[in-house]
Amino acid sequence: MIKVYKIQSKLLNQKRNISIYVPDNKKGPYKVLYMHDGQNLFFKETSSYGEVWDVHTQYERFLKAGLIEPHIIVGIDNTKYRMDEYCPFDNSNIYKEFSDDNRVPYYGDIYARFIVEELKPWVDKKFPTKPDKENTLISGSSLGGLISLYMGLVYPNVFGSVGVFSTSAWWNVEGLDNLLNKYNPSIDQRYFITCGSNESGSHKSKANKAYTNISNMIYKSLENKVNHIFYKIYEGGIHNEAFWASQMSEFIQFTNQK
Repeated sequence: MIKVYKIQSKLLNQKRNISIYVPDNKKGPYKVLYMHDGQNLFFKETSSYGEVWDVHTQYERFLKAGLIEPHIIVGIDNTKYRMDEYCPFDNSNIYKEFSDDNRVPYYGDIYARFIVEELKPWVDKKFPTKPDKENTLISGSSLGGLISLYMGLVYPNVFGSVGVFSTSAWWNVEGLDNLLNKYNPSIDQRYFITCGSNESGSHKSKANKAYTNISNMIYKSLENKVNHIFYKIYEGGIHNEAFWASQMSEFIQFTNQK
């Protein structure tokens, strides 16, 4: 079952669309996976590009096989300010390539606080969840991967598993480096770090290396700081929902290892 809610945020001073999948015929308690770009997860008619992760179907398959515990999946829709709300440091260089019609000062830190201080308590109150860090996951792709990384590092006692897909940070490598040096993960966190070798979709070497170098930078920074880390560059992988959906099986297995 998937239901859509509108959650009022005092921190963001707005209402946010939240799509929540709850497995049928499973009463919980549930593990909880928070995901960004929620409109691209479940329904093709709401997807920005007509494709979805279909993430709930993949979780259902593992659940029916008895391989994982039941999960709630919380999809947080983005807004027209996506390029700012998913950025935890200066993102001015993004706007050299993209329109700044909807630009506001970057506020990834406030968006992260919304999830931790407002959304998670609401979810934990409304549903029978397992609220501890071991059973709380955060994941996203592109800029969503960046804000997931930020939240895993800044809130290591909240999120036990972090999915970092095709992270976009080519526009401020120094900012990413500062983030990685400023915060340390908890040694018992799990980090799933992936990227495609053809993120640009056009075999442009410079553009593709901008992504693979970022993912490698994140991996190198974390590999000796956590006990559980997954890192993979997928040959031919392109920056889109179909590519990220294809990795969910590995993500589910990695985050449910005992």
